[in-house]
Amino acid sequence: MPLEGTQAGAGAKRTRWLVALAVTAIVGLGVGLRCVHLTDPVIADFHSWRQADSAGFAHGYLLETLNPLSPRIDRQPCELGDAPFGLVEAELPISAWLSALPLKLLGVHFPPPWYLRSVSIGFFALTAYFLYRLQRLLGAGKLESSASLLIFSTLPISIFFTRTPQPDGPALCFCVAFIYHLEKWLAARHSAAAPKARWWRHPDVQLGLSALWGGGMLMIKAPNLFMGLPALYLVLSRRGLAAAREWRLWLWGGTVLCFGSAWYWYAHHFPWTFGVWGDRAASKFSDWALFSSASPWRKLSHRMVSSVAGWGALTLALLGLGAGLGERRTRLYAVWLIGFMCFVAAVLRGNETHVYYQLPVVLPFSLLAGRGVARLWHAADTSAAQRWGNGVALFGLLALHAWNTQSVLFAKATRGEYRGFYHMDKDVVATASMLREHLPEGARFVSVDRNPAFFYNSRHQGFFTEHARLGEVLSCAQGRADYVLVPASYKSQERILGPRVKRIAATPRYLLWQLSDVK
Repeated sequence: MPLEGTQAGAGAKRTRWLVALAVTAIVGLGVGLRCVHLTDPVIADFHSWRQADSAGFAHGYLLETLNPLSPRIDRQPCELGDAPFGLVEAELPISAWLSALPLKLLGVHFPPPWYLRSVSIGFFALTAYFLYRLQRLLGAGKLESSASLLIFSTLPISIFFTRTPQPDGPALCFCVAFIYHLEKWLAARHSAAAPKARWWRHPDVQLGLSALWGGGMLMIKAPNLFMGLPALYLVLSRRGLAAAREWRLWLWGGTVLCFGSAWYWYAHHFPWTFGVWGDRAASKFSDWALFSSASPWRKLSHRMVSSVAGWGALTLALLGLGAGLGERRTRLYAVWLIGFMCFVAAVLRGNETHVYYQLPVVLPFSLLAGRGVARLWHAADTSAAQRWGNGVALFGLLALHAWNTQSVLFAKATRGEYRGFYHMDKDVVATASMLREHLPEGARFVSVDRNPAFFYNSRHQGFFTEHARLGEVLSCAQGRADYVLVPASYKSQERILGPRVKRIAATPRYLLWQLSDVK
């Protein structure tokens, strides 16, 4: 018996090592996929606009102030030229601030794209850790948990937007950690576990961590409010209506909401806005005309079978959902998915415009897909023919998933709405290169194009006007900038302005002027 026990212990230890190696390999694969084009010197690929604004926050923390509650970007509307520069109402750029901290200590004044991408990839690895731990905590087997991790690591939208400087990727980490620590608290037996556990494993510490992650989750992305639905399901499924008598839960929920609401109330007083709420800019929310139209739903459906997931991963997720809702974790995944769908319905205009708005779905989707892989692998019929058939089907679905991911990321021709996500915008590259080459260090410029990629990639701050009228451009520059970026069609104005302007560079679309005497 002792020998058998020793052999069993050795076998269990070997299994743990193999699982650890498999999980590490999957995360390593995910990191490797996200390192493609890591060292590209400019941000000019898919959604470079949103990427550059996010990177601009890190740049602003280095140039203006390191105060996390005073986020600044690289550009300012001309009509607000005398307001505090770059101060804009937006989600709290937590990841940009964390990125800026070590650079500030090292005396670096510009956050390079490769560095910001690396920070986001680090958040991806942390998200993967919490996702695996959450599934194991919920009772999923090693195969199901590892398969979910594989799908999450290789979904095209997940690969791309968890390596960009945008807050959307790090927000996934906050969401999973929020749910994970809540479930840790719910699963703990306070009376028995508290005296034995180390302080950081104490149930109340876990609930406090959930509140902190949850508060950050709302501050970094306001739409994450829909995460309240899966959180509510976890609480009710474990505690029932008796949860309403638990003061800790009221304190936990109040803390999460206070963090989020306090930030957005404070930021709402900033001079200009990215349109978080739609009262000072174009609304991203739904209205009946849009909601009842087939167009946005058709577009979102197409994304689901291409840039978001693809037919292979979608089939696996449907298999996972088709496994039934008998298990608590599967019901959680379904509720999580319903919560995301409520967000889409409420913010349909934003979801129709921006692909990255669909990024939060990768979490419940991956969990369901992992459930589908496990169901296909552990089929009830254990005959050799069934096992071979399931194995071939699984291999085929994963191959289809890999092909879709490769196509979405690297396609050179337009496929659906877009070309490959890594396709570079040549206009952004040319214009930013011109600005960086010809502007002296620290110089500001006025642009007739508000594209933030021009500002961040040139490593210069400046002002923009959405009107191409020459008088407004020159008026904006007065006392603020010695350079202006104007359309190539302004060539005819150079003779009229005479010595007041000097063309110092040009691209096929833009002219860069130096002003000598603006009146």
